[in-house]
Amino acid sequence: MTERQSVILPVRNGATHIAEAIGSALPQLSPDDEVIVIDNGSTDQTVAVVQAIGDVRVKVISEKRPGPAAARNAGLRVATGQLVSFVDHDDYWPAGRNAGLLAALAADPQANAAHGKLRVVVDPGCDDRGFLKLDGSFAPAVGLHVHLFRRSLVDLAGPMDETMHLGSDTDFLARVRQAGMLSAIYDGDAAVYRRHAANITLDARANRLGQLGVLARNLKRRRASDG
Repeated sequence: MTERQSVILPVRNGATHIAEAIGSALPQLSPDDEVIVIDNGSTDQTVAVVQAIGDVRVKVISEKRPGPAAARNAGLRVATGQLVSFVDHDDYWPAGRNAGLLAALAADPQANAAHGKLRVVVDPGCDDRGFLKLDGSFAPAVGLHVHLFRRSLVDLAGPMDETMHLGSDTDFLARVRQAGMLSAIYDGDAAVYRRHAANITLDARANRLGQLGVLARNLKRRRASDG
C-alpha cells in the first residue's frame, strides 16, 4: 500500500513565488497526497494565488502566530500523511525529486528519512553568493527542503521551537538526528534553494543570533542526555 505524503508549505506574503513552488510539487505527488499551505498573516495576494491553482490536494489553513516554526507546527497538526516533506514558498522541487527520495527510502528498510542534493539559484539583484558554494552538494544540515521524513520520526523529535525567530528548521534537524534519524541517500537533486533580495537570512545579525540559538539549544539537550 502506498504511503500518503504531506507537504508542509509555510508562507507570508509569497504571491510572487508560491505558484511555482506548489506547481513543482503537484506533478510529483500521487492523487492521495496533500500540500498544506499555512498562511502566516499575508497581506498580499498569496491566498488568492493558491486558491486559483484549483487542485483538491492543496489545502490552505491560517496561522496567526508569527514565524515559520508556528506555521510549520500548524501544518503538522493537520497533516495526515505517513511521510512528510517541507518546501518554502520561494523554493521549488526539481524534476524527479520525489520519486528519487521515495525509492531511496524504500530501498533501505532501516531508514526513517531520505535526502538528496541541494541546488542553489541566485535571483538578479540579490547580492548574496555565499550559498552558491553549496550548489550541487549534499548539505542535509542546511535546511528541511532536501529531506523526506517518516512521520514517526517527526513525532519523535517533537514540535519546532516557536520561540526562535530564525534557525528553528536547523534546530529541528538537530533534534531529528538526536531522535535517531537514519537517512537514505538519493544521488540526485532534492531541492532548489532560491536566494533573492527578500530572504530573511540576508540579515547578518539576525542570522548570527539564530545560529547561536541553535548551538545553545543543542548544547543544553546534550548536557541533559548525558545526565
